[in-house]
Amino acid sequence: METWYDSVMELKRELTQALEEMHYLPLLPIQEEAYPLIMSGKHLFLQAKTGSGKTAAYLIPLLQKTEPMQNTLTAVIIAPSRELALQIRREAEQLASWCHIRTACVIGGEDERKQINALKNAQIITATAGRLLDLFQKGYVDISHVSTLVMDEADQIILNAQAKEMEELLTQLPQCQKICVSATWHSRIKEFMPKRYEKLIADEGWNENIASCYIETEDRRKTLDELLAHLPVTSAIVFLKHRTEAAQIARELKQQGILCAPFSAFYDEHTRRNTLERFRKGEIRILIATDAAARGLDIPDVSHVIHYDLPEDTASLIHRAGRSAHQQNTGTSISLLKPDDTSHTAAWLRTNGTAMEPDLSIQNDLSSPLIKESKQKAHVRRILIRAGKKDKIRPGDIAGALSAILPFEAIGTIEVQDRYTLVTIPDDAVLPERIDIKGKSRKIEESRAQ
Repeated sequence: METWYDSVMELKRELTQALEEMHYLPLLPIQEEAYPLIMSGKHLFLQAKTGSGKTAAYLIPLLQKTEPMQNTLTAVIIAPSRELALQIRREAEQLASWCHIRTACVIGGEDERKQINALKNAQIITATAGRLLDLFQKGYVDISHVSTLVMDEADQIILNAQAKEMEELLTQLPQCQKICVSATWHSRIKEFMPKRYEKLIADEGWNENIASCYIETEDRRKTLDELLAHLPVTSAIVFLKHRTEAAQIARELKQQGILCAPFSAFYDEHTRRNTLERFRKGEIRILIATDAAARGLDIPDVSHVIHYDLPEDTASLIHRAGRSAHQQNTGTSISLLKPDDTSHTAAWLRTNGTAMEPDLSIQNDLSSPLIKESKQKAHVRRILIRAGKKDKIRPGDIAGALSAILPFEAIGTIEVQDRYTLVTIPDDAVLPERIDIKGKSRKIEESRAQ
């Protein structure tokens, strides 16, 4: 029986399967609206509130347009932070798992040699502007075949002083399709776009799935303790302006037995990534963050966002609050206001928010990890074959050998490294311990990096 997404969007079968496995169907409104515009090659500014599915809105048509197994880079996605670039790559890799499309991520603070190696096979990459421009200028990345350039959280690229690098990349890609994505508008975004482009503005402003509340308090530290003790929190992000104060409050909450951690630009890339992973898993219940965490990060099950310090403007408030209520869930945003705060943001909250007090009858325990229901989005695993570029192995050699054992459509992403190859296959696929490739027996192992 033909379904709506087969007849209307005509997605290739492998992509439809990935969407089903990841529970992306039916598509969200912004994804349905963006698809035909991107597929037709139009330049597009896409504005939608946080948590509305903006990332998949451009990833789905990009994967649909990309030819499997080709060896040229066709799409580049620029993000304003390393964390967001990694997150987008993770989502792209999951969606591409059945499409024979290879992805890579190039960001600062990582092994440059490994990134250069990954670029040789990638068809879609996520990157920060500075690292990609550096690799391009050194001659390590060929962007001559790039047909689509996506700028995710475009306004933050500007605010993070990355506009110069972005403009240089744009001069190298004058003919490709440009897609700007953001939750808010910034006047300089026009500098990234051609004179003529389409605008898709969906659900502008505050996410109606997020309750906006505020508390007038002379003692924000005491109020924070009351909220964490008496709110029905699953996990929460507390936003502060200064990283030293964030670290201090995190230490104090730990002493109270609360599973929490600070998150700011003070910590190195490895520490921040580890903190986010533990927060996603529920091992950390409260993240004490500066605005380094405010943009784009998709962290499921965040029930509350607490603004210990107010941001400078309502646009930043919207972005912060949007860390909750992702993918049509609900959330609560609570701002701690000083009674004498006369800022525009405070006035907006008093007009549009709801005054509240903690319900002291509720007792909440944040000293134990959050037990999360297992959600396996794609039933796949990765295997490692002991053969690579130094053995003159190409993706077609791997696919040909595996297709004697597995259906061709079951062979997912193939990443050929110097001395080994990683392949995505179904979880239930049964393989021998060795396989013949180009006339030589090669060992098959389970990859440690799933």
